[in-house]
Order: sequence, then C-alpha cells, then structure tokens
Amino acid sequence: MAAIYYWYAWFLALIIFFFIPSSHLRSRLLLFIWIIMCTYTLADLQLMGSLPFSIFLLGIFGTYFWKIRRKNMIQHFWPIVLSVGYTAVQLFLLVQPVWSRLPGVYLAVIFFLFILHKIFRDLPSLIGVWLLINAFGTLWSYLVLSIYILEEPMFNQQTIIFVLKGMVALFIMYGVYRLKLSLQQKKIKPLRKGGAYV
Repeated sequence: MAAIYYWYAWFLALIIFFFIPSSHLRSRLLLFIWIIMCTYTLADLQLMGSLPFSIFLLGIFGTYFWKIRRKNMIQHFWPIVLSVGYTAVQLFLLVQPVWSRLPGVYLAVIFFLFILHKIFRDLPSLIGVWLLINAFGTLWSYLVLSIYILEEPMFNQQTIIFVLKGMVALFIMYGVYRLKLSLQQKKIKPLRKGGAYV
C-alpha cells in the first residue's frame, strides 16, 4: 500500500514540477503533494473531533484551488451536488464490494473525470472540484456510516490514493487539451505578407 501511495505522489510531483509553469498554483500543488507524502501514517488520525484528517486536508486544498478563479453563484453548487452522487456510489461499493472488482468501475471513473474536464476547462477549478467532491463525498459517507454502525468508520489511505489517481488522469487530460489548443493556434496563426505554408 505504501509503495502505491508514494508512487502516485512522486509521479504527480514530477508532473507538477516539470509541466506546470512556475506560479502560485504550482507551489500550492507541490505543497499539497508534500503534505500528502509527510502525512501518510497520519491519514487515519482524527482531527477536530470525528472528522478524519484526509477529509480535512482535501477540503482545505480543494477550497483554495476552487476559489482561485472567479465563478458565478450557481457554479459553487457543483461540488456539493456531484459529491452526493459520489456518496451514493461509495456507499453502494462499501455495501457490495464485489462490484468494485469489475473493470467497468475504472472506466466509469475515467468517463466521470472526462465530463469534469469538459465542464471546468481551467486547471485550478478542475483540481479544486475533484478534491472537494472527494472531501464532501467521503464526509457524507462517514456521517451516514457513523449513524448506522456502532463503531466509527475510518477512511484510510485508499481515499487519498483514489484522489491521486484521479489527479493523474486529470493532468493527462488537461495536458492533451492544452497541446491540441496550442496546435490549433499554430494552424490558424496568420501568415506574414509573402509567406507560404510549407
């Protein structure tokens, strides 16, 4: 488990360091990954009463990335609405874990991330909404399970690994989108007088 956890964390750190221009966004993303790496063994600790540490971490950074770009009021409901669907799926897979073994589950996650990428074109909002969906979704699941199960449920490193996998997919989608945009701009770039296509 630790090897997978650190593999995704380091892979994301390399993507962020080499492919995102130097900015506040890059430094905050690297800070997020650094905290993820340093708190591997603390992921199951509870902070602020019954709130798991991973939910708190995802909520703080998700809110920060989400707020970087201005949005209208309706867009702020997206993370909460989408997290309800996330909660329903998460609870279903906890009750019927056999479904999580099917390969179609991963394809469904990729399709969901692709839809997110189509809705939110800028990287900060994309990362922010993904972190907030996971934070709210896990929180709702945590509260539901706390009510119906005597011992309090804890979401371990699997939650963070799932988030990291999603971030890798989002970075790849965003990178492909930026590459296609760059190629399109080069194609429609006006020629200087006397110039010709080669």
